[in-house]
Amino acid sequence: MPGLVSCPHCDRLYSNHSLQLHISKCKDNPNAVRRFSVVLKKSTNVKNPRPRTRSLSRPAGDEFRLCYVCGQRMDEKNVGSHEEKCLKAWSEACDRLAARFESRPPMPLMIPSVDGTSDSRRLNEHASVQATKAQTLRCRRCSAKVPLSSADQHRCTRFDPPVEYFF
Repeated sequence: MPGLVSCPHCDRLYSNHSLQLHISKCKDNPNAVRRFSVVLKKSTNVKNPRPRTRSLSRPAGDEFRLCYVCGQRMDEKNVGSHEEKCLKAWSEACDRLAARFESRPPMPLMIPSVDGTSDSRRLNEHASVQATKAQTLRCRRCSAKVPLSSADQHRCTRFDPPVEYFF
């Protein structure tokens, strides 16, 4: 190849300009300046390992899970039965309010992890998002977002003005 010169230490091909830059950093060059060895010497002199800090993303203490319907915290072993009961109660409440409000059913996380284990942090993040969406209803008349707990008391101010009596 025209214009390429081989390195005298490692026999790799470089252009004239690149060869001069490479020779000063070539691994096989005994005179090369290496930053890695300087960094390595500094790190081997340190005897005390750096203390580990707690991660903000991991919970301290016992593991917990969030219900993907209501967002309540509970133990890992109780969450399955609670989610079934909670989903049943949620669907009954939404069926009762279905004439006036649109609801979005919460979806459990069905994506398995690569190694077959369950990632509680990922499940909890998904559950909190699903619970927020499930607990918010949209009024079909005024398009207002209403919490499920106060949907019975919702009044569309635009279409249902307050009644005033004049005597």
